[in-house]
Amino acid sequence: MIEISDKVRVAVPQDEEAIMDLSRLLHAENASASMNEEKLRAMIRKALDPDKSTFIGLCGVIGPPGGPLAAVCYLFVAQLWYTDDWHLEEVFLFVHPDYRRQPYGRIMMHFMKATSERLQIPLLTGIVSNHRTEAKVRLYE
Repeated sequence: MIEISDKVRVAVPQDEEAIMDLSRLLHAENASASMNEEKLRAMIRKALDPDKSTFIGLCGVIGPPGGPLAAVCYLFVAQLWYTDDWHLEEVFLFVHPDYRRQPYGRIMMHFMKATSERLQIPLLTGIVSNHRTEAKVRLYE
């Protein structure tokens, strides 16, 4: 298990509904397309697989097992279309609106960077929306 921060932990299967709840909030705030809940749930379950037999990534979370959660990030192990090199891709990072005055976004960024370093593969991250862009740019700096 990757332990990077005393605030962030790797999500477990009991976190599925709490991650779905945050994902719905993320979609409502930031989506550019419709949401397929079954597809989202299947993707989250792959990251929560306790024996990692379907490992494609992991979710880092802030909050107790089973929720409620203050923040979540989804990291996906992938390759770009033109290379065989692996990278760690941020699928999403979301902090619940009630916790945005806390440093949780920054803490999650540190977790993502530390996970990338621990796995010894580069982190690919960025901003894919125009909602609260200035705040996101400051966070990602």
